[in-house]
Amino acid sequence: MKNKNQMKKHFTFHKTLLAIVLLITSVNANAIVINGLNYKLDTDKLTAGITSGQAETLSGTIIIPDTVTYLNMKFILNSITSDAFQNCSSITAFNVLKSSYFSSSDGILYNADKTQLICCPRGSSITTDTIPASVVTIGNFAFSNCANLTSVTIPNSVITIKGWAFGLCVNLSTVFIGDSISTIGDSAFFACSKLMSINIPNGIKKIGGNVFMGCSSLKSITIPNSVTSIGSQAFMECSGLTSVKIGNSVTSIGIGAFCICKNLAKITIPNSVVSIDNSAFSGCSQLAEVHCQAVTPPACTNDAFYYTNCQNGILFVPKGSKAKYANISPWKDFSLIMEEDITECKSINYNKEVYSVGQNLIIKGAEFGEIITVYTMEGELIKSFKVTGDEMNINLPASNIYLVKLIGRTVKIVM
Repeated sequence: MKNKNQMKKHFTFHKTLLAIVLLITSVNANAIVINGLNYKLDTDKLTAGITSGQAETLSGTIIIPDTVTYLNMKFILNSITSDAFQNCSSITAFNVLKSSYFSSSDGILYNADKTQLICCPRGSSITTDTIPASVVTIGNFAFSNCANLTSVTIPNSVITIKGWAFGLCVNLSTVFIGDSISTIGDSAFFACSKLMSINIPNGIKKIGGNVFMGCSSLKSITIPNSVTSIGSQAFMECSGLTSVKIGNSVTSIGIGAFCICKNLAKITIPNSVVSIDNSAFSGCSQLAEVHCQAVTPPACTNDAFYYTNCQNGILFVPKGSKAKYANISPWKDFSLIMEEDITECKSINYNKEVYSVGQNLIIKGAEFGEIITVYTMEGELIKSFKVTGDEMNINLPASNIYLVKLIGRTVKIVM
């Protein structure tokens, strides 16, 4: 029979062993702070990953190690989560001294062979960045919150821009995207409020949700023919947007896609579109001219055009389809539905001036030989004439409201 001392030693040993097992289990399940960085350690594989939730007080240059040591065990660093340094605004550079998994250049963090750009530090002084030609993927949150970044050139090597890649880059004004891009993730350019121009390459299949939401300085956008769908809130609150060209392969326009684009006055919806979702154009307070090129009205929720100027605006539809639109909401809510030959539609020219002086209709800047037609608000043709000079002066009966149709523009005139 064991004496008391033996039993005590036996109990102490098992207690210590249990504590070690529990500690190792805890290490596998929770983040451990080593040298100021949060790690998740895998004691089975002896690997480590830097996780999210870094202290916002981290600053200066961050050294990314090859290995870390904990409880006298060495762990190989083989992963870094995409949002690991998302809120660290004072980090100015990353430095990878030796690693089989990561590398750095000009303070930016990459994977080992620089095919993925992982993170540009939020406190970097970089204003203009040309991404290396080796990069194939720009990772989630890669440049988000980089307040000093003003322009970026994305080379043809890049295929994927992941979610939030440039989100909240509040001073980013110019982006050039190479021709090889096939995917732009959700919120990739969210709230880039100074972004004035961007090209969407032909090859993109989908404009994701919130991609350009809050890009209030964006003036115009061309959605290429490769795109089949425009995601929810993709261009929401792009208050400076005045011109949108939608490619002829788009089949669906998502929830709130162009919601609160306050300066959007005209939109052409191609005949490929079969569905327009909730609030797609809601809050576009200047929108008064819609050209819908589909012979069969697209399925459209009743609130798609809420809080627009369409109650006083014009809906243009293909010849022979007016009756279809006039019997279904929300299309029937337009103040006037007019038919047009969509094969004759030309690009918009807003250099034309149209106004009235007394009983005279004045038109300046119209194209020589252009046919101009004048209608009542009920759709009755009043006058049709050909432009013969730089300025046309046409007499019309007073005390009436007319719709003057030119190439690419329709103007409401009160005489």
